[in-house]
Amino acid sequence: MAWADLACRDVGYGGGLATWAFLSGSSSQIEISRHFHPSYSRSSRTGPNFFLNTGSAVSAGGVQHLYDTVWRVVRGDCTTTESSQDCDRYLMCLACQKEPEIQGDVSCNATSMWVSFRREDLVRHDESSMHLRDPSCIAEISDTHVTFITALEESGTTAAEDGETNKIVYINDVFAPLLQSTPDGDDVITRTTEDRWTFSCHYVRDDSVAVGALFPVPASSVVILHGDGSFTFSMNLYRSDSFSQPYGQPDFPVEVSVSDDVYFGISVEAAGSGLVLFVDNCRATPSASPGGSTEYYIIQDGCHQDDTLQEFTPASATSAQYGISAFKFSNESLPYVYLHCDVMVCLENNPDSRCEQGCVDTRRRRRASDGGVEERATLVQGPIVLVPDATPDGCADSCHLHASCNPGTRRCVCEPGWVGDGVHCQDFDECTIVSCGVHQRCVNMPGSHVCECMPGFIQVDGSCQAVHAYRSTSRLLARSFTPELEDHGSQEYRDLVSEVTSTLESLYRRTSLAGDFLSVIIIAFRPGSVLVDHVINIRASADFSPAMTSEEFKVVVEKVNGTALGIDMGSGVTITDYDECSEPEKTDCSPHAACLNTVGSFSCRCIMGYQDKSPDVTSRPGRVCEPEAGRRALVVF
Repeated sequence: MAWADLACRDVGYGGGLATWAFLSGSSSQIEISRHFHPSYSRSSRTGPNFFLNTGSAVSAGGVQHLYDTVWRVVRGDCTTTESSQDCDRYLMCLACQKEPEIQGDVSCNATSMWVSFRREDLVRHDESSMHLRDPSCIAEISDTHVTFITALEESGTTAAEDGETNKIVYINDVFAPLLQSTPDGDDVITRTTEDRWTFSCHYVRDDSVAVGALFPVPASSVVILHGDGSFTFSMNLYRSDSFSQPYGQPDFPVEVSVSDDVYFGISVEAAGSGLVLFVDNCRATPSASPGGSTEYYIIQDGCHQDDTLQEFTPASATSAQYGISAFKFSNESLPYVYLHCDVMVCLENNPDSRCEQGCVDTRRRRRASDGGVEERATLVQGPIVLVPDATPDGCADSCHLHASCNPGTRRCVCEPGWVGDGVHCQDFDECTIVSCGVHQRCVNMPGSHVCECMPGFIQVDGSCQAVHAYRSTSRLLARSFTPELEDHGSQEYRDLVSEVTSTLESLYRRTSLAGDFLSVIIIAFRPGSVLVDHVINIRASADFSPAMTSEEFKVVVEKVNGTALGIDMGSGVTITDYDECSEPEKTDCSPHAACLNTVGSFSCRCIMGYQDKSPDVTSRPGRVCEPEAGRRALVVF
């Protein structure tokens, strides 16, 4: 490790770059590499001694310039007097970067939770000695990250019921011992110091799954995400009261006759034990979206509302099974019936939970101490058709928005890119039959499709090239923020994006990054004169130093006097890693994979219970994750 890095870290900074030096009493610049050791040991009694004046504090990630007196060892020991012939005295300039706060990326699924730290943030910690509450639970260490993975009831993890948010919280701690200087012979005792970081997953009891296609067929199992955790809820329509054969996607819409019963079942799966499922409401509507003017309650406030409703004995406390006579809605143009059930999960044997109250009249219900019914989890199944409507014989006012009338047959015909009978048309997913180019993916659009570069790649000279992405913010003193700059469709927004993009790209190309710089992408404008959040894309193969480029960018801006935009350098410029995982649409990880942010990019890893079936497992894992044998598929919304 470079001595400048160690010097900076001695006073709480993340790393340093020695920029120049002067021999005491001289104005001539000294070539540092000739006169200073490339490294030093803290335990050495004859190494360089740094007398550092840290100056004013800077924020995390900022750069602090330190002008410091440094003794260079010529021979012997420099610790005696300033007149020692063994030493030369130098005035050094160090550029030190403020140590960032250490933050872990926490992820959760139905069975596990994991936390990942960047190794570059752990330079003061003994990675090999880090552990969870159970000391035997140590980390997986890769080239870039330190990661802990634990099942919900292992590694000392504890569970508690949150009385305010109506969730179940699983909690554990990471213990990270600090690296210690090597003790010398005078040390009598040592004390190990460590950092401790608590991480948790909040598992929902209530949330809403939204669907919005013309013939939405909700998945048989869905992972309902809320905050940073999830439970796996399931809702299926069944062919009989044996509840052994659920309807599959090709069977929808499910057609039933007037003499048939409709059977449906609900369940919840989680790694933790001691849970109970409660069905608070079930209602039928003519569309997949709840909250319309037409609805019919089958169960309300835990109470049966339909005389034909049957409740069967479930296999466990975490499932429920029902049957009801088939019906259709009167005076509705479409013949569809969707079932919406509000469900929640509680810990067993909690007398104050909503689950324990059962059927309670709304006017007499006592409020659960944990806030039980203030939030709702809605599972949707359908459509069910009692008497299908026939296709109209003529075209008059009956064709779908994306259909036209064939004058020869007097029938409605869906437009290209849409499929259906002309009265009802839905988008055809061309990506099921289209193959895009190398490092491209197909994105379905209403009535069409586009081929675009995969996440982690951008278009350069007609091909998709691998990039690393970094984030920065600049302040424009010559501009004032207006509400139009929040509207991505406004002309003012588009004009400023064009001007700022052109200016920033020109400036970055004047730095040493020029050969590897590819583009700037504007993320957003914010108040403060005008703050510009933007992403810097560089070639993935580039040898890139964010701190050095930040300094070079500042020099370039000062040379051009801030440009016509009035780029402010008073607050400094910091280039940091861009966390693609914070915006799932920026990645192409499988819904059943965890996204792990890396420096400049990201990686994907299939979660527990899924096998990696990605086409290129070596370089692009976690893109296709399939359930292991004997496990049911989970679909994440």
